[in-house]
Amino acid sequence: MLKCLSQGIDATFAPTARRLKNMKINFENHKISDSPLSVLRHLYYYTKQYGLSVKQFTGQHWKYWDKLPDRLEATLKNKRKMNIIIRELHRLAAQSENRQQRRRKQMHSGWSEKEVVINAQLISLLCALPPQIIASGFAKLTKEKLESSYKVVKSKIPKENVKKQDYDFVEPDVLLLSDNHLIMIEIKTRGGSSSNYSYPSRQLLNYLRLAYECSQSKDSMPSIFSHIILVPTVDREWFYDAEKWIKHLQSGPHQKMIVNFDICFKLSKYSKNKYYKDFKKLMIKFPIYVRSWSNFASAFNFAASKFPNKQIKSHIKAITNEISELSSKSAKFI
Repeated sequence: MLKCLSQGIDATFAPTARRLKNMKINFENHKISDSPLSVLRHLYYYTKQYGLSVKQFTGQHWKYWDKLPDRLEATLKNKRKMNIIIRELHRLAAQSENRQQRRRKQMHSGWSEKEVVINAQLISLLCALPPQIIASGFAKLTKEKLESSYKVVKSKIPKENVKKQDYDFVEPDVLLLSDNHLIMIEIKTRGGSSSNYSYPSRQLLNYLRLAYECSQSKDSMPSIFSHIILVPTVDREWFYDAEKWIKHLQSGPHQKMIVNFDICFKLSKYSKNKYYKDFKKLMIKFPIYVRSWSNFASAFNFAASKFPNKQIKSHIKAITNEISELSSKSAKFI
């Protein structure tokens, strides 16, 4: 058992909160071919972020266009109201070229720096590495002794007979699984001169809940958990309300993040009756690491240099070089 990760404490604990009915978690191997699909899925649901929403193409929300036929029909005998609508449409038509230029500018300068794209690229690169390299890289990154091999996985929670808040509570950026250890990774990037999404206390509790649900499962599940927050720089600016719930970003020989659990829990707005006791027990053996992308790239360059198989050495080096490129891209505007 990985006692070093849990500070010498047995990673099992007795849950006391009411168990959610029909909750089931599965982990499936992540394939390189999954990554483009994850970007397309994100694009489909969040078209506005990519400049592809109806409003960004036409100048008005889709509801405007849904109501337009009824508005026109209602003005058939009212020339004044008809002229108002005609002027609206002329204004929208006149702005079409500006909207097109904005979309082109975003396409050429912004898409590749978006967090979801970098995340998909990172997963593909990790999937292309041998499990031993992944283990060696993260051991160097966390300064901990890890298991000998890790694979990239994705979590699946069946939706049947389960409320949305109980299957959609977290979407980890990267999950790494060994025989008994789950590493959960959240990535933060700077995809523009002023664009970044802060990491809130609620997100930490969401990851903690994933560990909690694994511990509650009757199936064979990991019983040791770690959380890594990958940021452009080791700085509090990447965390929302950091001064309220974060004591230290890096503390002790293994440079672990230290939080005020009670404040963190309160800010997260999780149900105290349902989760507080079990989350607090689990938090004791839930190491959190804040690491920079530069730290990450250096750790994997080190792992590649120590890899004994000379036949695929050039392949490993090519992958870790691309990880270094991602590191530079994530902090492009720092």
